[in-house]
Amino acid sequence: MCEAAAAIAPERAEQLAAIAESASLALIFDPARRDITVNPRTGEIRLGIVALEHLWAAAHFYYVLYQDYANAQRAGDLQLNVAAEPRSSRALDLLNWTLRKWGANGKDPWPKEMPQPARSPPSLSDVHIANELFLAAFAWTIHHEIAHVRLQHPTRGMWDSQIQERDADVAATDWVLGQAPNERARRKRAFGIIVGILALDSFEAMLNDPTPTSHPPAFQRLAYCLDRYGNDEHDEAFAVALCGMQFNAGHRKVTSTLDGESFRRILDELLLAMHRR
Repeated sequence: MCEAAAAIAPERAEQLAAIAESASLALIFDPARRDITVNPRTGEIRLGIVALEHLWAAAHFYYVLYQDYANAQRAGDLQLNVAAEPRSSRALDLLNWTLRKWGANGKDPWPKEMPQPARSPPSLSDVHIANELFLAAFAWTIHHEIAHVRLQHPTRGMWDSQIQERDADVAATDWVLGQAPNERARRKRAFGIIVGILALDSFEAMLNDPTPTSHPPAFQRLAYCLDRYGNDEHDEAFAVALCGMQFNAGHRKVTSTLDGESFRRILDELLLAMHRR
């Protein structure tokens, strides 16, 4: 069983081990794949390398973007010009590289001049934080696939599939957040869920937001997963989600007032604007 899936919620490690054994769960790295999928009948979860590269790049970009945005606000700036910020611009270049690689189904090696995962990066460096967010986002993704097995989802038609995907999202979110030992741990886990969904949204933007078929659109997934998180409307998790989704929405030419009494209310207005586009 993947260590990250257990590490995200160690208080439930024994329960996860029992599920893994009874369902014969197996993680298989598959260089030929670009996505992450599960066979609910066999318990096989196949991991595409390109999907993992994209997820790490997204974790790195959305963290750096949030930091640069916060710095700009503290400086009194009303907007952030990503192209003018070396850290954010470089991080965006890397994210775009992973998206291009996915679209081309390529096997290009990681660019040497770009930020990249490291086994032991300096503490609290951008790479260190990106590693932590990636592991949390990856664990939530794996728990989403495990949920399909736990919920005994068969292969069905389009609308049934969307219901199954929502159920798997909610089950994974509840597993990750439900028994967190304290608010700090719970918030960190929420950051990982947010990053995972923002990564999905960046992928959908690359595909020009095709009509949803098997999965709900990412902005909907963000909304109902954050409903499970709850917490105060001013919680930083909502600020992180708002920052990332505001950037994504801007590339779609979707605008919102970005005015409200709390991060959560501003985010809700932005997600509603995305729904109406």
